[in-house]
Amino acid sequence: MQEPGATGSKDCSRFNVGDLVEISVEPSALQTLQREHGGLWGNMMQHLRDVGIVCDVLGDGDVMVRFGDKGPFIFNPDILTKVLLGDSQPAGKSEAAKQNKEPAHSAKPQCTICLIKEASGAIVPCGHVACCSDCVKRLKICPICRSKIASYIHIFIP
Repeated sequence: MQEPGATGSKDCSRFNVGDLVEISVEPSALQTLQREHGGLWGNMMQHLRDVGIVCDVLGDGDVMVRFGDKGPFIFNPDILTKVLLGDSQPAGKSEAAKQNKEPAHSAKPQCTICLIKEASGAIVPCGHVACCSDCVKRLKICPICRSKIASYIHIFIP
């Protein structure tokens, strides 16, 4: 595996939809490495210490990442490092989510990948209601517990 910031890597297999990632380079290196990957845009620099979630891996190897409700941003994969579940929580998660508890007055669950649509089904075998039917098609593992997805059951949540 290459060191963060090494150039020339197009190893798309390093990241999967649902992976937690963080920017692993200094601001000056971020600017340099992003030069041929869409440049710096929006609030990218504000997320240097945040943990985001991979929402897509593009054909050229670039990685789309959301930080809470911000983004998605497109990153050079050499800028990012995977974060293990115990290391941190994605930016923008509530205290209840950090403690893996649902609030008693919870609204309909939101897709943890796109953060736009409602989570509309249960992942089998773990049973997590974590994402919409569009995003689950791109997943191999559950974004909550990382278990392998065998199937997805569409459910109706009143």
